[in-house]
Amino acid sequence: MILNQRYYLTYLLFGAISLISAQEKELSLDECIRQALEKNGAILMADADVELSYRKSEEITAKLYPQLSAGADYRYYTDLPYQLMPAAVFGGPPGVYKEAQFGVPHVLNSSIQGTMPLYNQTLLSGRSTAKIGTELMEVQSRKTKESVVIDISNIYFNAQIVANQIMYLQGNIKNLDQLIATTILLQQNNMARSTDVDKLKLQKSILNTQLTSAETNNSQLIGKLKYLIGLEQDDTLEIQTSILNEMPGDSGDSNYSTDVLLARKMREMVQSEFDGINAGRYPSLALYGLYGSNGYATTGEKSFQKFFPVSFIGVQLSIPIFDGGTISAKAEQKRLELHKTEIKEKLAIDKNGMDRLNTQNQLRSQRKTISMQEENVLLAEKLYEQTMRQFREGVVGIVDVLQAESAVRDAQTNYLAALVKMKMIDLEWKYATGNLLERKRQ
Repeated sequence: MILNQRYYLTYLLFGAISLISAQEKELSLDECIRQALEKNGAILMADADVELSYRKSEEITAKLYPQLSAGADYRYYTDLPYQLMPAAVFGGPPGVYKEAQFGVPHVLNSSIQGTMPLYNQTLLSGRSTAKIGTELMEVQSRKTKESVVIDISNIYFNAQIVANQIMYLQGNIKNLDQLIATTILLQQNNMARSTDVDKLKLQKSILNTQLTSAETNNSQLIGKLKYLIGLEQDDTLEIQTSILNEMPGDSGDSNYSTDVLLARKMREMVQSEFDGINAGRYPSLALYGLYGSNGYATTGEKSFQKFFPVSFIGVQLSIPIFDGGTISAKAEQKRLELHKTEIKEKLAIDKNGMDRLNTQNQLRSQRKTISMQEENVLLAEKLYEQTMRQFREGVVGIVDVLQAESAVRDAQTNYLAALVKMKMIDLEWKYATGNLLERKRQ
């Protein structure tokens, strides 16, 4: 008896664990989005691009700091180098030269060299451009995340519609089975025709076909959702089938959309590149120095080794005078490109304002549509009940019943579609006001 109790408790424990695991796989839309922000491939690549831009910016900034390098050079001369000496130095006739070998076979030089830019407008402009480039990659990463959020939301809402259609179809098929049974009884009492039963069976066959198609569609949508949120296709995923009738609220602070921010950063990037090209007209000043030693040695009976220190410090000034018009040509090209980005930014701002106005109007219109669809569902269900009661009383025929049943199904589907459209318009509004990702972080 004790053994049986232990077995029963173990069974309950594993059953509870299985139930919890199954529940954990039922993800809400926000949970799917949070998981996608961590595992979606496109988002991971966008984040990697941002990190790469940070590293490139650090590389450019490092050129503004002092640079140190150390080196050594050893040479063994199998033949000492020759120099020509004028004979006049030794009292000979002018214009006559005599070759002579100078130096020692072994030469060792070692040194530490350093440079530091004191003023270099090109490097300063490059650092500014790199910083803007990093900000541009951050905006592009944000746009990638928003695109993934919208794609997931679209698929999730469509999957919810299909899941509800499956439930409706299953319920309608069940109701048809009852209606077929009732019609068969009426036929046996000469209160219905055999064609009525055939019509009902045909309608059931049509609904079964629609159910199969909906189940296939649902499987495909779930597969796409798994791909977007970073799950394996073999993993189990259940979505929340209930679609709540929640009216969109205030989206918080109103900002520009990511499209506007992206266009603005592109304009700032081109402006910085334009400044960088003009920076090539400015002089540059650098400090440099060296500290080391030169070593000389010979072998044999009179061998020796001697080392002599060498060090110096200097300032180098470089002034561009004439480059053949290269800088001017590049600057003109970049100026035209800058003009294009300014136009693109203005177009993005204008489109953003239009999108905000349109989505506001759509939200107001969709609220009225949902209210009307709710009334249509209630009316269709009421007419269906009345038609069924009249059918049992023999007042109406089976065609009227099928039409009433189809009207209920259409009203239910239209109501769900209206709810989903409201949610999609709400997403568009939050995207247009720059609050799409902020909403998902809550």
